[in-house]
Amino acid sequence: MDAASAMILASRLHEVEGVRQSLPIDARLSRYQLPPPADQTEQDERVNAYWAALVLHKCWSPILGHMPILTNIGLEAGSADAGQLLNQSQLQYVPYVDQDPLKLQAKAAAIHCSPTQMNDATAYLLGSADLDARIVQFQQTLQPLNNVHPSRQDLISRLLHVHILINCATIQLQKPLNVRANGMPMDSRTFMAAHAAANVLNQVNIGALTFVDSSIGFLLVSVADVLASALRLFGLDPATSMSHNPREQRIVVALSQIRYALTTWGERNAYIKAQLHLLLRILAIT
Repeated sequence: MDAASAMILASRLHEVEGVRQSLPIDARLSRYQLPPPADQTEQDERVNAYWAALVLHKCWSPILGHMPILTNIGLEAGSADAGQLLNQSQLQYVPYVDQDPLKLQAKAAAIHCSPTQMNDATAYLLGSADLDARIVQFQQTLQPLNNVHPSRQDLISRLLHVHILINCATIQLQKPLNVRANGMPMDSRTFMAAHAAANVLNQVNIGALTFVDSSIGFLLVSVADVLASALRLFGLDPATSMSHNPREQRIVVALSQIRYALTTWGERNAYIKAQLHLLLRILAIT
């Protein structure tokens, strides 16, 4: 992760056309400066390389407890400047037109990383309202995953990551305000974001996704932790609850779906398999 970030900065991919609107004059002085792209395809590849490195950096910095060194350069610019990966034939309906999914993923990862940079009460008070507004605005641009053509499992996998990331950003931001000593209230924004993240799994064919981002394992465990905490607030065991209360039963179903997803994807991904073991401990299953 750090090596990828260093390569991005050294080669100034964060300053190429399509990431930043204009190239700084001093960029010519870098001994690592790449030659001009041969064509538009190579230009798009460089832009996508930057987004891919930014996704990696912003997703894993919070997981590893690192302070991110890459800024959010280019994320506020229009989406048409990045390599376009979508067209109408890949969609059943209208959503995601003119949205580069790799850049969308980078935006979601950057937002998810933001709460970890509020490392004291003052920073939280000054930045939480603005970040919350950004999260809500971003969520309003997203459409259900079942709007994507089922043949594009690669695209579904990327957008699944986007949906889960942005809901987990709300969890990180709101959890300090919502958590109680004996559990998580079901009417809290933290719980609602966790339930929404789990429900996203219902929009995809879990078994058909041969690849998902490894960080989804960590994210879904954090979602499950909130859901399990909500059940414990009512004195219910997440592992064995047979409640007939509809709201509580929906939580049990959501936890089962998360377990199924991690079990399925863990067969091909060692990190996700390790996260499955953490999930089982949360659910008190031996």
